Amino acid sequence: MLRFVKLNSFTLSLILVVAFIFLYVTGPMFIEVVELKALDLRFLVRGPKDPGPEVVIAALDEKSVDEIGRWPWPRARIAEMIEKLAEDGARSLAFDMGFFEPDINTNITLIEKLDSEIGRLRIKNKELLGLLKKERDLADNDLILSQTIKQAETSVVLGYFFHMEQDATLAYITEDQIESRIDNVINAHYTFVRLSTPGMDIEAGGLSSAFMPEANIPVLAKAAAASGYFNMFPDADGTVRRVPMTIECRDKYYLPLSVQALRFYLGEVPTSLTISEIGFEQVSVGDYNLPTDELGRLLVNFLGPAKTFPYFSIADILAGRLPQGTFKDKIVLIGATAVGIYDMRVTPFDNVYPGVEIHANAIDNILRQDFIVRPNWAAVVDLASIIIVGLLLGLALPRLSAFAAPVVGLGLPTILVGVNYVLFTKGLVFSIVYPLLTMAAVYTAITVFHYMTEAREKKKIKGAFSYYVNPSVVTEMLKNPDRLKLGGDKRIMTVLFSDIRGFTTISEKMDPEGLVHLLNRYMTAMTDLVFKYEGLLDKYIGDAIMAIFGAPIV
Repeated sequence: MLRFVKLNSFTLSLILVVAFIFLYVTGPMFIEVVELKALDLRFLVRGPKDPGPEVVIAALDEKSVDEIGRWPWPRARIAEMIEKLAEDGARSLAFDMGFFEPDINTNITLIEKLDSEIGRLRIKNKELLGLLKKERDLADNDLILSQTIKQAETSVVLGYFFHMEQDATLAYITEDQIESRIDNVINAHYTFVRLSTPGMDIEAGGLSSAFMPEANIPVLAKAAAASGYFNMFPDADGTVRRVPMTIECRDKYYLPLSVQALRFYLGEVPTSLTISEIGFEQVSVGDYNLPTDELGRLLVNFLGPAKTFPYFSIADILAGRLPQGTFKDKIVLIGATAVGIYDMRVTPFDNVYPGVEIHANAIDNILRQDFIVRPNWAAVVDLASIIIVGLLLGLALPRLSAFAAPVVGLGLPTILVGVNYVLFTKGLVFSIVYPLLTMAAVYTAITVFHYMTEAREKKKIKGAFSYYVNPSVVTEMLKNPDRLKLGGDKRIMTVLFSDIRGFTTISEKMDPEGLVHLLNRYMTAMTDLVFKYEGLLDKYIGDAIMAIFGAPIV
């Protein structure tokens, strides 16, 4: 069928536009990664922004490790930090770390051995047994931390994480153990959940379920105001750009650490989400709505590189070196930043970025309502961009001069990039790579097509005229085709007719071979003279020759 379709610039551009629409719909991974990198570039061009005053970070940094000792610390130290932050007026504390195992304390081990030995010897000294119990309580750092959390005049949120799948390392886990861990994730799920279709399958919309939580130890989990997960899922290139605003496990939808910290900062406001067959429709925290995608992920509007938010060393907090009121009415996120122990992430601004600050960005986005969103109708805009720029180039390029074509070829992408960036600063994200690739492909293809077509036409002209005019005239015609006026022109020209006098008498006296030889010598000499003076050989007529001077070039 293609042989019946005349290939021209517009047809070529139409074919390429259809090809890129197909690529957009199928979404090859390598183009998607380039698209993600283009989004990162927009962050870098925009530059850092100042965060709000609500969120600060208490950092377990190198200074803290040097002064207090290597991590993990005795949990009595954590309890002391909570006391100081609460006394300074912190409104909400959130730990971007977990307490999944009991605190190791050699004093407790010794006391338990003494208690065991006393029991073996059947010693029933009440004073001695009471003393041992008292000393054990004083040495139990988990108990100390639990009591501190309960008594603190601030809300404490403990972090945990979900195992998304049951891999080989979790093969030993029983159903009772899973239920036990779920029970230790306290006050951790959404207050209200509405399904648009009761009893619908959540996986129908691409929503995945977690296998089980890795909960904090019961004595701490039950003392905290709530728990929040700190799972993050990088994109295909390893960069964190989105954070999940909910994870489903056993028909319950759980809250992330960032939302829990914000929730208690706002006064333990209710949370809600609405789910339809295509995914999440609405996620809210109190009066704040979160523009998540259909998978419940929030595209983080990163404010800048690491340490854009205020950082305070835990060593300075414990030593009382900070001004009073530093943490008053603040959300304090507590996380590790010391080399070797912290949660290192890759973000659009940094290849080495503390995970705790990602939570800070999410909280600030919600409080400021400063989001970047890829709207549901973004695909329509993306496809329209591919179609418009591709066909526009296909129509315009053949009509443009050699100077104007490159200007349009560079100007149109510049305008597209500029508009895309302005929309980004307004909080909207659209594809930039697919339209640019479409423009590049169309421009290149049409340029190559014109080059090949022009070369073919020149070859055709040269072949057609090389028998009738001097090669130098053909070369001039190809260099300056505007001087070649085909299709009729009124002009004063010189026409030469030349033949051999008495050719009939001469031909009668010669044999055919000799006559042909004579004509060849004569015609060659005359043709050379015509070409010498840039004439056009029109025809040979027997022994005559007809030539024109003044055509086809003016």
